[in-house]
Amino acid sequence: MNIQKIVILACVQILLLSFSASAMAGEGNEEEPLADLILNVGAHEDMKTRNILASSDVWTSNVLSPVYGGVGQAERYTEEPIPYILLGIDANDNGVFDLSEYGAYRKEANPHEVTAYYDFNGVYSHDGVQMTVDDLLFSYHMQALDSLAVWLDVLKDKNNLPGSNYSTSRWLNLWPVTGNWDPGMPVGSNDTLTFTLHFSQQATYARFTTYTLNSAWIYPRHVWEGTGKVCLNATAGVCDNWRENIHSDFGYAYDPATHNGVPAANSSSFSYSSAWQWSPNDDDVVGTGPFEFDDWIPGVSASLSRFEDYKADALACERVGDPPVCQGNFFSYMHKPYIDGMLFKIYASVQAAVFALQLGEIDIIPWSVPPEYVGDLSVDPNVGIESNAEKGFFYLGYNMRSSPLGYPNNDPSQGDDGLHLRKAIAHVIDKKTIVIDLLQNFGVAGNQPVSPAFTKWYNGSVTKYEFNLSIADQILNDYYTIGGFGLGLGPSGYRNLPTIGDSQIEIICPTASYDAVRAAACDMIAENMTAVGLNATANHLAFGDILDRLAARTMDMWILGWRIATDPPDYYYDFFYSGNAPAGANHPGFQNATFDDLIIQARAELDLDKQTDLIKQCSGLLVDALPYDVLYFRTNIEAYRSDRFTNWTVGAAGSIFGASWWSWIGIHSPAPSPLSVSITMASAMQSGSTETVVATVRDPDGFTLADAPVRLSLIGLGPLGNLSIPAGEFGTTVSGTTNINGQLIANYIAPTVVNETEVYVSAQALEYVDYPPSQVVYARVHIYPPSVMFLSLLVDPSYTLIETGVTVPVDVLVRDQDGVPVDGAFVSAWTVPSGPVLTPNSGTTTSGAFSFQFQAPPSLPGGEESMDYSLIVNATLAEYLPAES
Repeated sequence: MNIQKIVILACVQILLLSFSASAMAGEGNEEEPLADLILNVGAHEDMKTRNILASSDVWTSNVLSPVYGGVGQAERYTEEPIPYILLGIDANDNGVFDLSEYGAYRKEANPHEVTAYYDFNGVYSHDGVQMTVDDLLFSYHMQALDSLAVWLDVLKDKNNLPGSNYSTSRWLNLWPVTGNWDPGMPVGSNDTLTFTLHFSQQATYARFTTYTLNSAWIYPRHVWEGTGKVCLNATAGVCDNWRENIHSDFGYAYDPATHNGVPAANSSSFSYSSAWQWSPNDDDVVGTGPFEFDDWIPGVSASLSRFEDYKADALACERVGDPPVCQGNFFSYMHKPYIDGMLFKIYASVQAAVFALQLGEIDIIPWSVPPEYVGDLSVDPNVGIESNAEKGFFYLGYNMRSSPLGYPNNDPSQGDDGLHLRKAIAHVIDKKTIVIDLLQNFGVAGNQPVSPAFTKWYNGSVTKYEFNLSIADQILNDYYTIGGFGLGLGPSGYRNLPTIGDSQIEIICPTASYDAVRAAACDMIAENMTAVGLNATANHLAFGDILDRLAARTMDMWILGWRIATDPPDYYYDFFYSGNAPAGANHPGFQNATFDDLIIQARAELDLDKQTDLIKQCSGLLVDALPYDVLYFRTNIEAYRSDRFTNWTVGAAGSIFGASWWSWIGIHSPAPSPLSVSITMASAMQSGSTETVVATVRDPDGFTLADAPVRLSLIGLGPLGNLSIPAGEFGTTVSGTTNINGQLIANYIAPTVVNETEVYVSAQALEYVDYPPSQVVYARVHIYPPSVMFLSLLVDPSYTLIETGVTVPVDVLVRDQDGVPVDGAFVSAWTVPSGPVLTPNSGTTTSGAFSFQFQAPPSLPGGEESMDYSLIVNATLAEYLPAES
């Protein structure tokens, strides 16, 4: 289906541009170079390291995450996996990559055994090296050594449960399948780029596709293994000049000879702790993501620039029918970022960051703006505000590894000395005051680690601890009187508690300049604990110092928050499963056999209703045990310069910047409006024949543009043929500039085929003067073998970007397989979705021609500013295969 996309705008902004008509026509006038479009990001704290493995804090992650790329991506709104480098799985288990499996990620039969298809063509690291299957396998094996990478446990023997020997064998149950799956590649071609991996899950994991399969990051193997190296000069993915020995010898995580891990007993096995402690230089930070790392000036700034060789040709495919077949409605969703880079600037106080935003020194504050600033920012015409519910939460945590807050000698079999103390403290926390006075109602009180905004996971029947100092005092009197503890006061006048007597309990929390809400809540809780006889103190520390204390497990109580982009079955396992207490994200050291059983079942349960029920049981148990006391769920309020950037997307974590891949590659300047491009070409061709392709570029007012740069590409899963431009370029991708009529004219030479196939021709008008690039548009061409009689359509919609209420002509030419215009062919046209009026919408051709008027609706549904409509034209005539465009 060769579908013409037409974008209808609710309103069009007219911008007077400062260049002359002669310069537009390409008469040689020199233009001043355009300034780079840099997103200036206000960071509340400095990044802590250039090492992505050690980026455990949000500020380091904000800088480094855009540098590293993965094999797949999640759809921006539904969060469902969509194809990128990972194209799909062998859903029907026939050993062949069928078109119906493009973008397919689930199967019913034997879901533990999954075969996945990858295409690494065009995937380069930032130092220019071609990435291969070995880089992906290395990445899996290196990440599996990280105690926090729990999504890889399912590939370890016995699911990494007690009794697993993974720590010594380092054997993951995945391996490459011999042979190249791509039918369009010649025999003997490089199957390290187009390859198949087989995964054997050792237990059912409900989110295997989302996390284990689709979210795998790519770490360049040449950077991390051994003593590492960085390419100084690469041509076509091959390096001819290395800078070697960039770090100490980390060893080897992956053995290409066995396609698996290097056992720990081997003297050359990978040392994850050594890699984690590495302090790279600027030039050592090498990823595959949409941005390259430039530099870090500690205490001042960090900067990224757009990676010009970023793989950006991912397409989606509509699967229709039963069984589903991949056809029609191809569209591009992955592309290079529109911005040229990011610059992260440090502002120690919220007030300084807000002033910087208002002055235009920064373009976004990527953390929640305190409520007291929302009023002033909301009336600033240059500032936009986004408010979104977060999955993440803010909490009071307890170190349960010893008395009096937890288990004696870190041994839950000896009981839980701290249970009643934690419950007493729960009654001294005034969550209502925190939400009303400190958050000014931009949030809700918490009682479990699931927000009430996520109703399917929320357990409304859990215990709720009311704020009541008398109840807290009574609990302490009831449970801490044995052996002289509790009522017996120490010399300081505070209660005696098991093990520590009347010694001080420390609550560590952020400073007021970092987060006034958490700082004030910390003081309030310490004061109320003191009021019931507990020797408590609030200790306000720098954010990084708190993280260091947690990593070393040298804390009593603490207040922090989690930014979460996953669902409860995964973060509950991360935060509270006993196996993650020694070195993982289970900072409290919580150990509970019942919880362990429930969360393991929940991660394996494929039935959503049963899974949510298990999570609700987990929530009830956590609320009763209180390793965390969830204080509140914040409404995330982010402010940005709306006069500088638009097209933000809310990520899974409830942020338009943090963990929001689509914002990183999608934001752009709001004005001027982008160019538009349309393709006019035959909808069907004979094997080996040649047809003309015309790409027409127009400005936002509908006028054609001369000298506008255009890129044409061929895309498909079989033989493609070639494009050629009279000026000389030849191949599957060609670039040129439009003529005086705003057209780039190329020839398409169809491949020689024995069976019908289809090829997509894409066109994009690239950035030109002050205009952003156009959307990518596609035309599908059917390639028929010799002797087949078929119809072919040429459709020219004249415009692809029009205003509401405007009428434009659409001309149709119907020809036969020899290119001869056909009389009497029946032509019909319609739009998806309906709305525009086509007059007439059907008729017969005269000398092959048919014309109609396309009238845009007077307004767009739902108050949308713009909307895509697909224009579909069909032609039929007896004895000929029909044509559709």
